[in-house]
Amino acid sequence: MVNMKKALISIMLLFILSSGLFTAVLNSSVSATDIVENSWNTKAPMNYPRHNFGIVTVGGKIYAIGGDQLSPMVSVTRVDFNERYDPKTNKWTILEPMPTPSMGFSTVANDGKIYCIGRELTQVYDIAANKWSTKTSYPSSNAPIGAHVVDGKIFVILSSINPSDGCEVYLYDHVSDSWTAKNRLPNEALIVTSFVMDKKLIVTGIFKAPNDAMDAKALVYDPNADKWSEWQTISKLFGSSVVVTSGIYAPQKLYIPQTLNRTAQYIDLAALDIDIFSQYNMTEINITELSTYTEVYDPVSNTWVNGTGVPTSRMTPGIVVVDDVLYIIGGVNHGESLTVNEQYIPFGYHGTLPSAWFSLDNTQLLATLAVTAIVIVMVVLLLFLFFFRKKEKQVKNDLDNSSNSSTELT
Repeated sequence: MVNMKKALISIMLLFILSSGLFTAVLNSSVSATDIVENSWNTKAPMNYPRHNFGIVTVGGKIYAIGGDQLSPMVSVTRVDFNERYDPKTNKWTILEPMPTPSMGFSTVANDGKIYCIGRELTQVYDIAANKWSTKTSYPSSNAPIGAHVVDGKIFVILSSINPSDGCEVYLYDHVSDSWTAKNRLPNEALIVTSFVMDKKLIVTGIFKAPNDAMDAKALVYDPNADKWSEWQTISKLFGSSVVVTSGIYAPQKLYIPQTLNRTAQYIDLAALDIDIFSQYNMTEINITELSTYTEVYDPVSNTWVNGTGVPTSRMTPGIVVVDDVLYIIGGVNHGESLTVNEQYIPFGYHGTLPSAWFSLDNTQLLATLAVTAIVIVMVVLLLFLFFFRKKEKQVKNDLDNSSNSSTELT
């Protein structure tokens, strides 16, 4: 009986060990000591190639919504695709598509919902319900530059056809589904981008100076006072997409991935026939320095460094940060939309990431192997138990026979 208990205890210990091994396989990660900062990794691509789409992070996952699709054989097509990327499993999941295919809108998440705010249409995706609804659009014909949440409030910054008007700013009340106009940007803006840092809404770009020259500067918005002020002097023009690391897993810095290569030395603005450029006698933009590097700005020291270049050259990709790790997804290159998904490890990163071998391609294989190993162990243990009990029974019979023989002799 004692031997039987030992056998059962051994079975339980082996089962627990096998289960722990299986769990370790599924939760395998790479420590910070094995991660190379300022480096790029290729991750699982999107299901659908596209560019100029909405992108946002919620709960550590990335949502890619709508956009344009372009191929050498097909003209630009507006799409309704909606899919979610989980960096922990390196896997994409297809979700309920947009009711109306859209592109060029600003995307922001608040209170479990994703707001896709466009010039003529605002579509809202309920993450938990996996359903869409349509809301009131802002009362302006200008295109959105960016949408951000500051202290639980949704702010949208719009472009301006006439630079002297300044960019419009609207506050959206998601409870009453209403919009309120706020103070415009005080400076005439030509090219701007926006982001949030330390609960502050910041707009950077090219603004008109008092002498009619165009200067690169940054403005910060105080939502409580509804006022704009100059943030700090910057030495470079920020790119079209600015993302910020939080300071939790990597030092707080601004990252501007330049995803254009040196396919041209200049952009001929006159050929573009855009009034806003001719208004300031601008005939060309030198983009010699716009290559596939990553500009990194430290707002504390007001210094810039260049990081490792983006592996895939492209225009209008989606760029986001998850747990202080950058992801550049999709885009268009040489007339074709892309599905590519590239991950950037920032300077000074000290978090953890899923291990390199735990990927979309081998997750199911690893799970199958782990389950198979557990089954094999259990079968071996059952066979061991069966033969052990058979042997125990045989020994008992031999003892009984020996006892009977001794009784007869007596």
